[in-house]
Amino acid sequence: MEDIILIRFGELWLKGANRDYFINMLLGNVKAALKGEKYSDIKNEYDRFVIYTSKGTDVRGIEEKLSKVPG
Repeated sequence: MEDIILIRFGELWLKGANRDYFINMLLGNVKAALKGEKYSDIKNEYDRFVIYTSKGTDVRGIEEKLSKVPG
C-alpha cells in the first residue's frame, strides 16, 4: 500500500497576481528538499500539496526533510 503525505500551507493572502508565483516557489523548495527520495508524484490541490509515495518510501525521512523547508 502506498502512503500519501499532505502538506497544508493555508491561504496565501496576496493582493497582486503573484500568488501563483509564491506557490510555485514553495513547490520548488519541496521538490528540492525531496531530491533523491522515492515518491511517484506531487500535486498542488486547493492550497495544499499531495505527495504520492512509492512502495518502499521512507515516509519518516521525507517528513524530516519537509520540516526544514522554508515557507
